[in-house]
Amino acid sequence: MKKSNFKSVFVAVLVTIGAIFTSCESYKTVSFVVKDSATQENIDSVFVHVKAGKNNDYEKSGTQGYTDSTGHFSGDFMIGCSFGCYDIFVECSKPGYKLYTSEMNDIPDTIWMTKE
Repeated sequence: MKKSNFKSVFVAVLVTIGAIFTSCESYKTVSFVVKDSATQENIDSVFVHVKAGKNNDYEKSGTQGYTDSTGHFSGDFMIGCSFGCYDIFVECSKPGYKLYTSEMNDIPDTIWMTKE
């Protein structure tokens, strides 16, 4: 194989590998409202921790913050999908309420919290 052909093949392989691994990242947005299960009113100032990862390591990515005055939360973060996409779940906590933990990869539009 000529040296120029080898360089062309080598560059093509590098570009292909680079495209495969860089295309495995994804930008994820989660958005929901948190409500009281008894009163059905929106709950403000709920601490929200969205966790993402795999192989029981869910601190690889995610976002956190508090619901606003209308009980709404929205957060953005990057997730990796190389060798399988990250699993995502949500934890919500506020004094006086039981800790809410979503099902894996099932984040509802409305999260219902129960008083202790």
